[in-house]
Amino acid sequence: MIQVQNLSYSYGHGAKVLQFLTFHIQKGEKWGIMGPMGAGKTTLLMAIAGLVDFEGEININGLAWDKEGESQIRKMIGILFQNPDDQLFMPTVEEDIGFGLIQMGLPREEIQNRIDEILKKFSLENFKSRSSHHLSGGEKKLVALAAVLVMNPEILLLDEPSANLDTYYRRRMIQEIQSLEKTFLIASHDLDLLWEVTEKIILLDQGKIVEIGRTQEILSNQDLLKAHKLELPLLLQEKKGK
Repeated sequence: MIQVQNLSYSYGHGAKVLQFLTFHIQKGEKWGIMGPMGAGKTTLLMAIAGLVDFEGEININGLAWDKEGESQIRKMIGILFQNPDDQLFMPTVEEDIGFGLIQMGLPREEIQNRIDEILKKFSLENFKSRSSHHLSGGEKKLVALAAVLVMNPEILLLDEPSANLDTYYRRRMIQEIQSLEKTFLIASHDLDLLWEVTEKIILLDQGKIVEIGRTQEILSNQDLLKAHKLELPLLLQEKKGK
């Protein structure tokens, strides 16, 4: 469960990026965050992940982001950054995927078993000895997601998971997200992806929550989207064009 209460975040010069956000995500729910450029989507994910200081309250499964709860919360949350190069830095794919497990202090045999299982799940067995930095953008994104999932977090935060992916890898990414039986929150400009994989959406604009509701209701509200410089998902545009 993710509980956010009166969350605010400001840059050093005082400009508020997030303003008094409140929402609750129950265990197992799949939520999206959408909004125009600069709305605060990524910053919201970073705050929930404990990567930026914030005002207000964030509780994860009943634990607050403080000195007492921090170590436990970090084990519960996995985050996928928009740019996979921000989280792939080891010499090989296998080492990138195993890095977090080593930091967790797991036995060597369990680490190897988890790596082998996730490589098989993502059909990445032939990539394990390759350098992540020599992979395509789509391949890197899958490796980064595998590196997050191998640690078996309860909650996933995904920042623009389909950004800069071609058609094939975008579809692969959507399929992997659809298969997840976890609580997750996705920030994305890809409204078609949000339509396919989420059940509720937060519409942000200028750091404020404009609307929270069922995904299909919000994404089919053309007037609401237009007021915030967004367009209908392509699948709905195609239906209207018929």
